[in-house]
Amino acid sequence: MANFKEQMETDLENVFFNANEFAVEATFTPSGGSSGTVVNVILDHNALVQMDGYETGVTTLGTVIEARYSDVGKPKSGGTFLIDGTTYTVSGVPEISEDKAVTRIRVV
Repeated sequence: MANFKEQMETDLENVFFNANEFAVEATFTPSGGSSGTVVNVILDHNALVQMDGYETGVTTLGTVIEARYSDVGKPKSGGTFLIDGTTYTVSGVPEISEDKAVTRIRVV
């Protein structure tokens, strides 16, 4: 039987980042890159995000993409995700989960 960590890794792949469940397909192009890579991501238009210009404690609703770290690493500002004909541009510094499984990316 799998331990909790192994089960979470399985769930990330088979449930959360599965395009037939929660994820959507996106074409990720790194900042300065010329070609994109197709990855499955979770797109959230109503995520709490840190407001620009404030250090802590001031949040607003914004758009966030969550992707597997192994697929996108830590994208730099200017990188893009193309989802269903809409281009989302990386804004700010992405957050990486402690286990380096998921990257949370603020986009505009």
